[in-house]
Amino acid sequence: MKYFMFKLAAKGPDGRQYTCTMFHQHESEPDPQYVVDNACRQYPIFTEIRVLSVQPVSLEEYSFRVRQMSDSDEWGFHPLV
Repeated sequence: MKYFMFKLAAKGPDGRQYTCTMFHQHESEPDPQYVVDNACRQYPIFTEIRVLSVQPVSLEEYSFRVRQMSDSDEWGFHPLV
């Protein structure tokens, strides 16, 4: 299994730009369109969702970051400041 961190950008319902970090595990190379489709389903009020970057991460980094995000309010899209 391979683990990846995706940085996404999207247009919010207020017209502003937002970013989001998502983590995914894949058996092979990541499919950015799968991640975009998944984000569209999870956050239907956002439009123009696109992948800004994809970075491979270790299982340890993946586990740590997912736990860290679960313990905070870091999930989802946040406005660019």
